[in-house]
Amino acid sequence: MRKVFTVVWLVGLVLAEGGSSGGLRFADTAGPIARAASSGAPLQTVLAGTPSPSPSPSATASPAPSPSPSPSPSRSTAPTVKATRAPIPPAVLNEGPKWLMTKVPAASRQAVVVEAASTGTSYAKLSAFQRTTGGGWHRVLGPVSARIGSSGFSWSHREGVPSTPIGVFALPLAFGWANPGTRMAWRTATTDSVWVDDPTSAYYDTWQTAPANGRWKSAEQLHIPVYQLALWININPSHTPNAGSAFFVHLANGGATAGCVAVDESSLRWLLGWMDPAAGPRIVMGPGSTLNQ
Repeated sequence: MRKVFTVVWLVGLVLAEGGSSGGLRFADTAGPIARAASSGAPLQTVLAGTPSPSPSPSATASPAPSPSPSPSPSRSTAPTVKATRAPIPPAVLNEGPKWLMTKVPAASRQAVVVEAASTGTSYAKLSAFQRTTGGGWHRVLGPVSARIGSSGFSWSHREGVPSTPIGVFALPLAFGWANPGTRMAWRTATTDSVWVDDPTSAYYDTWQTAPANGRWKSAEQLHIPVYQLALWININPSHTPNAGSAFFVHLANGGATAGCVAVDESSLRWLLGWMDPAAGPRIVMGPGSTLNQ
């Protein structure tokens, strides 16, 4: 009975392989089953020797591997090596013109600077500077508006010419109508106080008391409103005849001067309270282009 069933099953498969074009067809029309039917080999033998077809690979893409987590940074126990650098010395502070560093005496610790945009203008700016412990200069006042000689600045001064001398000069004396409490050497001006400006006089460029009694032919009156507070600028320490006399920092009256420096009362009072004769105060005057050379 088993043999009959086997033969019938084989015949059905062969017919299915070789049937009409409208029937079921296998892709392998000369496959092992058809060869077994024609050769009479047992089906078990043929099936045992025929490798099973491997399944077609799936069309779906294989999943992308998930990224492995980055390891957490661990603190290194090794000492951190830092680059070493030689210390940079601090730059010398100088908030004023170069002349403060190159022209003002090393022993001076206070300086008043009067600077203009050019030699021909009578408009200027006044500032005060204090020398620092590092040798530089720090601005402590200004710049404030100031007026100078109506002819501006000049290198060489002659008596009677309304120009302001260029240079660095001492400020040895303060004077006026009443002492404001300055530490500077002070002299009170009275109605008979004068500053001799006669180049032919032996008293040229000095403070004297009138009357002249033949000692001089001309002199500047000191008891006048603009000299209520003033500082003497010693531009002619040897009192050379015709080299200039009676140069002061004094109160402004709104106009240019005959060569002096004029500034507002508040600034002048501040200067007189700040200045210390032990600091060797100096005044530095000139156009900016010169003072910064």
